[in-house]
Amino acid sequence: MLGKQNMSKIIFILIIILSIILLAFILKPRETRLQLFWKKYAKEKKKDRRFGVNGLDERFINDISTSGVGWVSMSPVVIWDYAEPARGDYQWNNIDKTIKTIQEQDLEPTITLMPVSRWGTPISYPESKAGNNIVLAVCDLPVGEDNIQAWKDFLGNITERYDYDGQEDMLGLKAPVKNWHILEEWPTFWYEYSNSTVRDPVSAKRYVELLKITHNIIKEQIPDAKIILTGIASDIARIMAFEEGYINDPDGGVFHGQRFTREEIRSQEKYQLRKAEYEYILKHGCNYYDVIDIHLQDAKIEFTEGKIKWLKNKLRKLGCEKPIWAIESGGPFKRLKGDTTSQHGDPLFTGFTPKENAEFVVKMHIIAYSNGLERFQWSWAPKEDSFWDGPFILMPLYDIKGKPKPAYYTYMIMQYYLNGFDEISEITTSDDFKIYECRVGGDTIYIAWLNYDGTRVVDLSEIIKSDKVKIVHIVSSVDLKHYPIMINDQIGSPKNIKLTITPIFIVQLGKE
Repeated sequence: MLGKQNMSKIIFILIIILSIILLAFILKPRETRLQLFWKKYAKEKKKDRRFGVNGLDERFINDISTSGVGWVSMSPVVIWDYAEPARGDYQWNNIDKTIKTIQEQDLEPTITLMPVSRWGTPISYPESKAGNNIVLAVCDLPVGEDNIQAWKDFLGNITERYDYDGQEDMLGLKAPVKNWHILEEWPTFWYEYSNSTVRDPVSAKRYVELLKITHNIIKEQIPDAKIILTGIASDIARIMAFEEGYINDPDGGVFHGQRFTREEIRSQEKYQLRKAEYEYILKHGCNYYDVIDIHLQDAKIEFTEGKIKWLKNKLRKLGCEKPIWAIESGGPFKRLKGDTTSQHGDPLFTGFTPKENAEFVVKMHIIAYSNGLERFQWSWAPKEDSFWDGPFILMPLYDIKGKPKPAYYTYMIMQYYLNGFDEISEITTSDDFKIYECRVGGDTIYIAWLNYDGTRVVDLSEIIKSDKVKIVHIVSSVDLKHYPIMINDQIGSPKNIKLTITPIFIVQLGKE
């Protein structure tokens, strides 16, 4: 038998060991919210070109490159005056650098051509007060045969540089640049002629002539290039979709702080001219573009769906159905509550919130893809020196200080489930809620939300053929460190699924 002294020593040693184990457990570093998020949602993703970003912000290159994004929707922007400040003096350095950076990340660039030149385009417009800077709102068809030839020569040189044919290519070019956007936005960046009328839309006619010239030169050099039509401005598209009955919400008629009825919009000469111009461009430019661009920066999610359906039907009626991309998009397009200084965002809409921003990330992507858009993009991060304020600063995935927002984490959850998807389709069940089916490989994921701010329990067992489902919530808030505050997943039956205005992912766990 052990003596009392030896027994005491053994007990003492055991106490010491247990104390060390307990202390180690107590002092063990706890996983942060950020670590737990990435532990759950880290996944190698393919470069999916249906998902885009509007520019490759060098602060977040690795983040963007590994996110699932495959397409840069609006970069590089090529302003003719900067690329050819004098006839025959081509300045490619900045364009080369941008294309090289994008291609090094295995992303696909989109060259946006802005035809404005102090020597090549008309000068019948007010010059910028900011020194020698060019006012982008005065892009136009070059004036005179000599300057039209200069534009053709410019196009010949720029396409030769980025066609990847082994002759006079940019050093380090990895692939041909196939996306060519002819003017960023209509009518924002185009010179408006005062003699344009509904019967004779001179401004639109000049754009179509420029489009035809540009199309022919680019296609000669890069036959499989995609010529992208100028994007219709988001608010103009909304007003047109509302006037033609594709948006039922009366807020669809809000414009510059006023609310208009369909009849009031229809009667305005300025609106009639805008409609005539855009329909002329769609119809008479049809043979000279491969892709339509629509800008989807929306204050309400109903606007997004209405605008897409309006454009698709418009193209069908004009006999010119083409793929649709959203080269500029995001939401909600609102100011912060009480902001009276922003030059953008209509004051009649409610204030911006990070929660709704995260909700829009999922809703806008899902609505876009389910309604047939081939590509959709989201802004990654704003810059403090940006000309664009208000909603443009608030909508991106990062805030103005470079910190991730709820929208960022929600985007990563969406990419975790939808990256490389095969098909997304809407399942019609009720006017009160939306449910979409997404097929990814051999899996099927469902996304659902209520159309109003409230709560409702629904039975989806006729749609979701599983005994059990997992409900995955988006990230609606972050803590003081900008780490995601996550809601735990819930396991339950498809017969009892609680829906709110915030979208959820529904993952099948078992078959019947």
